[in-house]
Amino acid sequence: MPDQQDNSYTGNGSSSWIVWQRLILSELERHDQDNKDIEQKVSDLDKDLSEKINKISVDIAVLQTRAALWGAGAGAIIAGLVELAIALIMGHKG
Repeated sequence: MPDQQDNSYTGNGSSSWIVWQRLILSELERHDQDNKDIEQKVSDLDKDLSEKINKISVDIAVLQTRAALWGAGAGAIIAGLVELAIALIMGHKG
């Protein structure tokens, strides 16, 4: 970056320094806007991710409930079949 006293970059003193200052400020403003845009995108992605995690949590709870109901139903059927098998076996022996 040129120094105010150094005319080696442009060769015409303080007016060229003002051009450099404007250029630098313009770049800083552009980078600031880029940072704001990135922060907004990250915020949007974070919100979207939170919504998806909540949906997945609900889906998992539903699947756990269904699995418990299927397991209870299957257990009852198996228990009934075992009792029936025992009754049939005991009935043939007795």
